Amino acid sequence: MKKVIFVFFLLSSLLWATYNYISFPQDGSKESWNDGPYIFWENDSLQVYFIQNDSLYHKVYADTVNFSESILPYPVKIAKTKFPEVDSLSASKIFALSDVHGQFGVMQKLLKEAHVIDDDFNWSFADGVLVVVGDIFDRGAQVNQSFWLLYKLRNQACQAGGCVILLRGNHEKMIQQNDLRYVNDKYLAKTCKLLNKKYPQLYATNSILGKWLHTLPNAIKINNILFVHAGIHPLVYRQNLSISQLNKLAVQMNLPDSLEYLQHSKGPFWYRGYFGSSWRYKAINQAQVDSTLSHFKVEKIVVGHTTQEQITPIFQGKIIPIDAGLKKGNTGAGILIDSSGWYEIDIEGNKKKLEE
Repeated sequence: MKKVIFVFFLLSSLLWATYNYISFPQDGSKESWNDGPYIFWENDSLQVYFIQNDSLYHKVYADTVNFSESILPYPVKIAKTKFPEVDSLSASKIFALSDVHGQFGVMQKLLKEAHVIDDDFNWSFADGVLVVVGDIFDRGAQVNQSFWLLYKLRNQACQAGGCVILLRGNHEKMIQQNDLRYVNDKYLAKTCKLLNKKYPQLYATNSILGKWLHTLPNAIKINNILFVHAGIHPLVYRQNLSISQLNKLAVQMNLPDSLEYLQHSKGPFWYRGYFGSSWRYKAINQAQVDSTLSHFKVEKIVVGHTTQEQITPIFQGKIIPIDAGLKKGNTGAGILIDSSGWYEIDIEGNKKKLEE
């Protein structure tokens, strides 16, 4: 009997223990690599991998992870979660930003200055809605810190009566299609080698983050505002496509010829027609903007994707471009929308009313 008990506790300790089973060779850089967590649902348990000081660790949990390792500057409770589809909702107040591109430091500073989170990275926006208009992936080296903060805030916001919406940008789409042109080298040279996985596999549908990312909407209507990553080509209203159809069709791999444009330069991930012409399309005009607004029954469209020196409404104040350069890592701004109006808030906490 004693031998049986001993074996039981030995196996239990092995199941829950932390393993430092691979170390990444030092490359001469003084800065060590910390990354993760990457969490997969396998064998009826949560398999947790993270990299600390160039070494890979592995933990196994039954169904919930209270992750508090120092690679994240905040604790986060992680579980196998359902992600319901959302096409529209209402909100008392909204804060929106776009194109983070792995610049967690700028993103968290902006969220603090906008009073969306407190100094401990907890939700403080009550029943408000946070909208991130796509492109967390690529360029910077703090992609996971950004995703996990949004995941944490999503759960906290739900409990407070608020909501966190992350839209699919072209870079989320690129990763899912194995287009790695803009992935930070550290993820490919270190993380992928240590985990022995290709980068898109880190966000496959059996991972906690991957399951979420594969359900992201491409556009959403909040109150009387349409949010979309890049923009809406006039073909969308001419074909009478709804938001729900956009969210379903634009992620499908095989579309009929008449809808193939949704995957490419005229689609909601890539379109830049609000800002000029291309050999693929002409610049949009005011009448086409008005037709788009009428089709979706909204008054304004908020977009990211095309970087601006400052947030300035265009097309008689009906198009609001909010990619304010967070990807640069040292600047950035977002918009606050409440009952008193529309405001730009930057990473220094400066608040300015938007002029239409």
